[in-house]
Amino acid sequence: MRFDPASSVPAQLVGTGFVVADGRHVVTNAHVVPKAKKKSKNKLSYFAILHQQGTNAQKRVRLKLIDREPTYDLALLSLPDGLPNVAPLRLVETPEPRPAGTAIFSIGFPIGSALGPFPAVSSGIVSAVTPSLSPQMHASQLDPAFVRAPRFPLYQLDMIAYPGQSGSPLIDAGMGRVIGVINATKIKSDKERILSDPSGISYAITAAELRTFLLRNGLVPGR
Repeated sequence: MRFDPASSVPAQLVGTGFVVADGRHVVTNAHVVPKAKKKSKNKLSYFAILHQQGTNAQKRVRLKLIDREPTYDLALLSLPDGLPNVAPLRLVETPEPRPAGTAIFSIGFPIGSALGPFPAVSSGIVSAVTPSLSPQMHASQLDPAFVRAPRFPLYQLDMIAYPGQSGSPLIDAGMGRVIGVINATKIKSDKERILSDPSGISYAITAAELRTFLLRNGLVPGR
């Protein structure tokens, strides 16, 4: 959640994250935690999660942004000192993408601003492993940003993901391991730039990119 006491809407549920590696770090999408503007004088805004205490009580826990990788739309945050370690989700051991037809599910907060902070499970299958950018039919559809954008494999999913589910773990239903990170906004806009209406198809960054991202921050993905 993003909290800004100076805003007319002080709390916004902007995405989902999940704990990885040592139980002290949270992964989400980079677009969920945008980099602060240099000219901004607002130092009150911060990102946090709601930590369950007992059966009903919840405590707002402030997170620290450790790293962002806009290329793969990944971000890493850390839990504050004093908070007990959280059981992490384990990544798949092999970096190769799972094949089409693999049963998957994800847990996130779809349209959290309307439905509230209640986790929901979505399920489906991997429909394809595709390039991060789709070929364009005409030169008029190209622009400098599109031409410079990197190409990498990602999951195309037969599963609808809504805003608020960005950053959710994509889990292999058979193995119970994380195989990717749901991206409900940024990659979709690049893949479907020629469509006038959204297709309802969802996308996810693969575990290979997530593994590289964690390793560069000194974290062991399989722990």
